Amino acid sequence: IIGGGFLPGRVYMLSGEKSAGKSTLMGSIMSGIQDSSGICVHAESESTLDFERLKTLGVDIDSLIVSEESIQVLESGFEWLKLSMLYLREHYAKNPIMLTWDTYQSTITRAQLASTGTSAKKDLGSLRKEMDQFAGGQQEEARIIKTKLKEMVHILNKNNAFLMLLSQVYDNRDGFGADKLVTSGGHGLSHALSTHIRLVKRGKIYSSEHEKLAVGNTINISTVKNKQGPPHLSFNIPLYYSYGFSVGKAVHDFC
Repeated sequence: IIGGGFLPGRVYMLSGEKSAGKSTLMGSIMSGIQDSSGICVHAESESTLDFERLKTLGVDIDSLIVSEESIQVLESGFEWLKLSMLYLREHYAKNPIMLTWDTYQSTITRAQLASTGTSAKKDLGSLRKEMDQFAGGQQEEARIIKTKLKEMVHILNKNNAFLMLLSQVYDNRDGFGADKLVTSGGHGLSHALSTHIRLVKRGKIYSSEHEKLAVGNTINISTVKNKQGPPHLSFNIPLYYSYGFSVGKAVHDFC
């Protein structure tokens, strides 16, 4: 549905609510990139990377490069990804490189980190409000993302690499404001994206009509924005808890 696969020099985003399958889809794509002699570099900000699940999806864990520590600051994440890519390019001249970040939203700017260093507030909503007041808040986040992505696109083009960002969408129950399904980054992020893929849970999949044991979810995958092909294409795909997406069935249904 994105129109030709993942192309060098481009930025992609997978967005969706909790447990919609973003990390699972990312792992499936990683496996395909490795099968094509590609190298995968992953920045982790949530410390939730499930290596056993990645193995099930076919990812070669020994070849996967993952940040040693959880990325806390936006600027550090972009810098680590850039330096990792440039280091790999020095040693592997031709291999395609996939850069991923799960999720950039779990990070804040350096200014925001400094503003909360002595805060006694513990809940996420209060911390966010404080950062908005004293350190530029979401406007500063959007400025950093816009600036860093502009730099990244220029370097990605020269190094046969692409960047995939994972973004969790929130509603007002999560303390991120009143708007539902919002991803941070502002217009700068939207402009930089080649393709934005949205994952939405449609309903549970049960083991049988009688047992009613949930074994997965039906996920709608659609293109919100797509520079590589027609936008607003979508199809439903089964996501099973035990092993991930059932691609064969999805492709059959879609065709």
